Amino acid sequence: MRFVTYAVISDVHANPEALRLVLADAEAQGCERVVSLGDAVGYGPSPKEAVAMLRECAESVAGNHDDAVSGRMDAADFNDLAGDAVQRHRDAISQDDVKWLRGLPRVMEIEGALAAHGDFTLPEQFLYVDCEEAARGNFAATDAQLMFVGHTHEPCIFLVGASGTVYRTEPQDFTLEDGKRYIVNPGSVGYPRESGGRCMSSYVVYDSSRRTVTYRFIPFSVASVMQRGGRAKGRVSAVAAALAAAVLCGAAAF
Repeated sequence: MRFVTYAVISDVHANPEALRLVLADAEAQGCERVVSLGDAVGYGPSPKEAVAMLRECAESVAGNHDDAVSGRMDAADFNDLAGDAVQRHRDAISQDDVKWLRGLPRVMEIEGALAAHGDFTLPEQFLYVDCEEAARGNFAATDAQLMFVGHTHEPCIFLVGASGTVYRTEPQDFTLEDGKRYIVNPGSVGYPRESGGRCMSSYVVYDSSRRTVTYRFIPFSVASVMQRGGRAKGRVSAVAAALAAAVLCGAAAF
């Protein structure tokens, strides 16, 4: 069996500029395949370009914004910032792109690991794995040793060992250990949250041969989430400004 080194990314959110930088770094790290944990679209300025890049380079699962834009789920519960982007992005991409989004699986298996956008207990509901209690439910829902999730835009790790106690840790590089299980959130490529005085795109490198997970952080330009040129008018301009402010302030506008 030939093992593969994966770049595991998430939450591109129609930001091809940030995606391009992350993919360049992943290539430099020797990654052979790319797995995207969903939300190709939503929020950002360039859904058409972002979808095209992901269709070409990545194996993807569906995120809640992908399902909303494709019509597979109702966006009625989205906040204003997220809701404003749904129709705009649906209009910007092709019908073939919409069909691709609608057909994405909600859970994927990759060499000894599982991948989803939200949690594994009810994947179609895109629940957050954002605390020890939520992680405990996910560990109970599957026997996988390693799980990758996105959705929160916050890189972190949940782990459980023989004691059964679930712990949350900050992002750090590690090697999988027998008797321990892990839920890894790589953070966001296109819409990261400011944390500890810095705002960085992030992803992880999963080496299935060495059984290692390595975090990568790439400088993020807030300008990459702004609308371009003549398109930045009226309501769209206000949305773009709000998006940039949310990125800088770490607002929980998922």
